[in-house]
Amino acid sequence: MTGGDDICAQQQQALAEFRRMANTVIQLDRAFHDSADLHHGDDIGFEREAALLSALGYRFDGITLLQRLGIEDPTTGGWFDQHDIAFADDRVTPHRTLSSGRVRLDPQGVHAVIEVKSYLDTRKLEESLSHIATVQAASRRRVGERHLKFPTSTGFVPYVPVSGGVFGYRSRLTLATLAQKVTDWASGKPPEHWPHFITVLDRGHLMWCDPNTGEAVHRPLPGSVLMRLEREDDTDPLVSLVAHLHELARIWHVPGTELHIKPNPLPNGIGIGVAVRPPGVPAPPPCVHYCTNCHATGRMTYDEQRQMREAEQRNVEKRRIAT
Repeated sequence: MTGGDDICAQQQQALAEFRRMANTVIQLDRAFHDSADLHHGDDIGFEREAALLSALGYRFDGITLLQRLGIEDPTTGGWFDQHDIAFADDRVTPHRTLSSGRVRLDPQGVHAVIEVKSYLDTRKLEESLSHIATVQAASRRRVGERHLKFPTSTGFVPYVPVSGGVFGYRSRLTLATLAQKVTDWASGKPPEHWPHFITVLDRGHLMWCDPNTGEAVHRPLPGSVLMRLEREDDTDPLVSLVAHLHELARIWHVPGTELHIKPNPLPNGIGIGVAVRPPGVPAPPPCVHYCTNCHATGRMTYDEQRQMREAEQRNVEKRRIAT
């Protein structure tokens, strides 16, 4: 396959994924509206959680998405709350099943959690942030593991910590206002407690970046600041969330097993919105190669990436003709 053919194949793959994402957004919006006439608020919430779970569930190998999972350490009795959606590793079996059918799982088998809100306001945002901070601070060391050292703000831990974020269908707050509220909440707390992302389907996506380089970081570090990926069309916030989760999933790891760094399976050229960094934070230098990561972290816009590819394709064609 020539370089031009390879680029064309990537574009076709990106277009197919774009269409799947667009269809998924339509389904999420339909679930949001169809559940509005249910008579019980908890039914409404459950249906909207289930819709997001369905949208994400098929994308992660070796992972089961569980709804309203209770997370507890069966040895110590430590309780880390019940979470709307949890990404659970298939290799860890729930240790307790309630008569209602809901299950309890040890933190070692939980990689990430998402709190789902219909309308994300200040009170619900702060409640959600405190909720996910509880499980992000949970120890996953359930075996005598020595080979893994994961850096935190207070030293190293022998496991990859649980990550968490918030998904809202709607919000009257702007993305900039949400970013400020998250920043205020995080002040004085260790980065391990900070949310990894905030996604609002009608607004956009919040994630952290390095204030010195403008490079996006998928797990917050000391000194990280929030950047916004503003909604550009109907698919952007969902694509941002999926891209972010796939980057986190590259190092999802069960304590006691061998750590393998996995690739990000998303195709190149998936648009995720317009990156807006805080004042004084530089944008990273232009990308000089094709990769999902540069696009997924707001290094360039979809149009910029498309134009770069088209220019490269023209160069490939010129070289072919010249030879």
